[in-house]
Amino acid sequence: MLYSIYLLLIDLQIGIGLSVSLHLDHLRSKDMEIILITTMMEIALVIILLGTFFIVRFFLRKRKIRRTLTYTNTTDESIIAKAIVLSIEQATATINSHAKMKILVQVMPEKGRNFVIELKETLSAAELSAIRAGGTVSVKYNPGNTKEISLVKAA
Repeated sequence: MLYSIYLLLIDLQIGIGLSVSLHLDHLRSKDMEIILITTMMEIALVIILLGTFFIVRFFLRKRKIRRTLTYTNTTDESIIAKAIVLSIEQATATINSHAKMKILVQVMPEKGRNFVIELKETLSAAELSAIRAGGTVSVKYNPGNTKEISLVKAA
């Protein structure tokens, strides 16, 4: 009889231990679920913040480009500057004493950096005789687009 009580207590102890360990495993899995959920929430928050950052950056850059385009479109005023003639050559045949010339010049604006550009102008014989390599001429250019350039001809 004593032996059967002892076996019952051992069985009960094993059962209690098993149930306690099952309970602890259940708690551990709940803790793991909580940790997993919080980690996923942190990752989602980081993704949302990065997405917001890039979207805001995209729109600010787009606005800046639009402002720049607006600025260049509203600068209809041309600037007159001195330029050094680097080379001059005839582009087409002379027609009625006018020749189309390719002129390579280095423009020296009062503000900003110097730039070199080639312009094509139709010149009369008198205008052509006034332009020589190494000489200076006056040019009119658009500061928003320096490719829009022409010689200032004396009236």
